[in-house]
Amino acid sequence: MASMYHTTSAAGSACQHAPSRDPMPQLRTSRADELHAMLRQYKTRYTCIEQEIGKIQAAQRAAMEENQQQKSRKEALDSAIRKAREEAVAVDADVAHAEQELATVKASMADLVIKGRGLKQAMDGVESASYHAREEFLAACQAMEQEIRSLHDSHPGYWLTS
Repeated sequence: MASMYHTTSAAGSACQHAPSRDPMPQLRTSRADELHAMLRQYKTRYTCIEQEIGKIQAAQRAAMEENQQQKSRKEALDSAIRKAREEAVAVDADVAHAEQELATVKASMADLVIKGRGLKQAMDGVESASYHAREEFLAACQAMEQEIRSLHDSHPGYWLTS
């Protein structure tokens, strides 16, 4: 910065080498010091700004990494949700198939109940017919026994000869 105040003219060189001719040497020195101080302040501010930029860039990189991790997590969750939905669809299909089979089994059971009732009625009818046939058979046997006694009583000697 000191070179800013050097002049290339002969008069300028003479001024620097001869302080008695320069009316404001202290003013020039204090201005140079002031400019040096300002330059140091600007350099310090520039360094601070560069540090802040570095911090912001580091935070930005961290945020980008976190964002990428969040995207990866979201993709994993989306994949898990898709799989769960596919499984739910498969389970729904299995449930629908099972409900259909259950309805078929219930219909078959209802048909069997109806057939069972019909068989019970038929068996009751057969049992009743069997009971009536037995009663008729016993009555016929008693009637024949009665007839045999009656014949025996009416022809007592006849039965002994045969």
